[in-house]
Amino acid sequence: MNDANVELTATSKSSAEIWQKLTAVYEQSSGQRVDRLMEEFFKCAKAETDDMARYVARLQKFFSDLIDELERLTGTQL
Repeated sequence: MNDANVELTATSKSSAEIWQKLTAVYEQSSGQRVDRLMEEFFKCAKAETDDMARYVARLQKFFSDLIDELERLTGTQL
C-alpha cells in the first residue's frame, strides 16, 4: 500500500471500513462501469485464434457482468 492509502485508512477501525474507503476512492461509478461493459460487449469480435466456444463464453461473461451491474444500479432484478 502506498503512503496515500496508508494515510487514508490509518483511522479505520475495521477491515470493512478500510475496504469501504478504498472502493470509494478507486471503484468506478456504476454508470461508468455500465458504459464500459456495454462498449466491450458491442465491440467484441471473434479473434482468428478463438474457437466459437471461447468467443461465445467471452460474450456471455460481458453480458452477465452488464446485467449484474444494471441490477446493482437500478436495485431491481432483470
